[in-house]
Amino acid sequence: MNKHIKILFIIFLALILGFAGVVLAQDQPAAIDPESILKQLYGGPLPTTTEDVFKFMLERQAEQRVSGSSIEFTPEFPGPGEEVAVVLTSYSFDVNAAHITWIRNGRVQTAGRGQKSYRFRTGAVGTRESIELVAVTPAGDEFKTSRTLYIGDADLLWRAETAVPPEYAGKALASPRSQVLVAAIPNFVLAGRLLGSGSLMYEWTLDDRPQTAKSGIGQNSFSFSAAVAPGAVHEVSVKISNLDKTIVREKPVFITVYNPEVLIYEETASGGPNPARTVNNVSMYAGETRSFRASSYYFAKSSGDKLKFKWTLQNQNVPEDDTTEVLSVTLTNDAAGTALVGVLVEGANNIIERALTNFLINIL
Repeated sequence: MNKHIKILFIIFLALILGFAGVVLAQDQPAAIDPESILKQLYGGPLPTTTEDVFKFMLERQAEQRVSGSSIEFTPEFPGPGEEVAVVLTSYSFDVNAAHITWIRNGRVQTAGRGQKSYRFRTGAVGTRESIELVAVTPAGDEFKTSRTLYIGDADLLWRAETAVPPEYAGKALASPRSQVLVAAIPNFVLAGRLLGSGSLMYEWTLDDRPQTAKSGIGQNSFSFSAAVAPGAVHEVSVKISNLDKTIVREKPVFITVYNPEVLIYEETASGGPNPARTVNNVSMYAGETRSFRASSYYFAKSSGDKLKFKWTLQNQNVPEDDTTEVLSVTLTNDAAGTALVGVLVEGANNIIERALTNFLINIL
């Protein structure tokens, strides 16, 4: 190796890479072979020309100017049309003193001394967002760093395995110990092509606890058993990414646990409940007969037709089959005042599945 090139190379490594510190820290023997150490630091055959040395110097300088600096996004994995806060952090230079230029998708967006943050709104699904910055210190040193992301989105849909009456148009809610299924519907577009849900990675968490066994490629659904306590709120979150993680999207959904309910409806002449209104108070004539139905909500589907209905009239058990949802009430001809009707619905497979309600009959 040319003597002058070696000297130049040693000086550069000593100044830029802390050559002396490296040697001392590695517990080297007293006899040091500079050329062998240079080869180790260089990572290959030593350069043989001045041009190669300077090329290596510039590459190392560029690496140092990028290292120690990063761009952080908030939110970390933004969706389409979402405002993003971008912040520069660095331990290589004083970001407050540097003149910083922000470049988005090849166009300068803002610049200024100490301009360490920048905000922008993402584009549509499939959009490529390239953020680059150039920082120049008061001493004239230039630092560059960049980050690129692709915008993807996802929807989380969930259903509880609980039963509701056929005429009910609302959502079946989760109840204590009921099974809940959550499905992720990703919308990931790369190079104009929609990525198949089965080719993506899904990382599920339940109440901040990673669900490793239920995560993986193609695992776009997740099930769990709801808490015992009514009022509990479960947070289910999934991080979806393609295999090279150029598109990442994280979505949460919050699921509240409710007590099962029972509502009373009056039976119609043609059979079935009148869904127009629930019965809280009803007026009946002495000697009149009317029927009332107990409609149950949010009991586990596994209970099925095993629900038990325990009716009471004036706090006395009504001797009816405990599987019947409908109670027929016949007032005597001399009945007067009021009569209290109640019903307790219980699940046969789950002792905490219980719902109680009552209504008052005003006798005319």
